[in-house]
Amino acid sequence: MSAELPDFLSLWSRYTALSTGDKAALRRVTEPDELREFHALYALFPYGRAHDGWLRVAFLLPWCDDCGDDHRDSWQGLGRLLVGKGVNEMRVFQVARAKSPTDIIQFRRLAIQLKHPKLDWKKLGWLLYPSEPDGSWDRSAKRKLVEDFYLAKFTSTKGDKK
Repeated sequence: MSAELPDFLSLWSRYTALSTGDKAALRRVTEPDELREFHALYALFPYGRAHDGWLRVAFLLPWCDDCGDDHRDSWQGLGRLLVGKGVNEMRVFQVARAKSPTDIIQFRRLAIQLKHPKLDWKKLGWLLYPSEPDGSWDRSAKRKLVEDFYLAKFTSTKGDKK
């Protein structure tokens, strides 16, 4: 049984094609599982049921823009973006330590704080998509978020001391 790889850019395209009402409904939900109660989710996934990984991705769609193909190669990375915007490291740890669904809710709050950051949805999708057997956000993906944050923090600190 072969599984198709997720296409996060196609999902982004389907999101941008949604009506303003459907986009507003996605913004109003307070937890990823609530998405199942709205037409917008089924418009995003017309060919099958959205599992928990897809719900996390869809939960962030209204709050993060795609950087576009022209900027994908030069995209700075999520860790560098968080450091550059002055996000407190404790906020990043809050995401990493929290259990589902609080972890993704905290992550969405970071995205809201960043005011529609332009992200590479190919990479962001792969960060959000992996799930543990119980459907919760994969711990190694959250660990990667923390590592990327600290690598960017130490790199920018080291660069500032020149």
